[in-house]
Amino acid sequence: MRYRNESQMKDETEEEPPRQSAGFEWAAEPDEMLFPCCATKFVMLGIAATLVVVAILNWILSTWWSSFVWLTFSTLFMGLIIFLPEYFSNIINFAINFCVWVAFTIFALVTVIQAAMWKSSHYTRDNEFDRTWRTRCTCAIVLGTVEFFLAICVCILMFRMLYYYYQNRGDENIIAVAA
Repeated sequence: MRYRNESQMKDETEEEPPRQSAGFEWAAEPDEMLFPCCATKFVMLGIAATLVVVAILNWILSTWWSSFVWLTFSTLFMGLIIFLPEYFSNIINFAINFCVWVAFTIFALVTVIQAAMWKSSHYTRDNEFDRTWRTRCTCAIVLGTVEFFLAICVCILMFRMLYYYYQNRGDENIIAVAA
């Protein structure tokens, strides 16, 4: 076995590529491919746009319109961060958007519980008005549950990107959502 002199050894760490940790990483780049064709930021925006469509359906079928207002503003703010990163992509805007999405998730859960309570309290008579009211409450419960679970998906994806931004906060070249 040959021993090399320390002065002749070159630094082997410079040639090694950065190591990837095994398993699931909570910190994710915005441009990380979540699916084979889409980056995380576009999947998140697609889910938010789907949520707006579900909110419109909820408004039409059950006359609950408050989630539409929340989702429209949240999705537009997310679009500003993604498509105009030079103006809106900083840690403060991203954290505010994350807090808005967490608040909407809580709001969606409370709305579903409220609709379920109203449906159970209006089960006294069997006339046309009560049947219409129960149908609207059922639509609000089903579509509100869909909104709740999709909002959880957006919050998880947004948390992953926010955590990545937090871990790399010393690097000035990293912006919250790379364009």
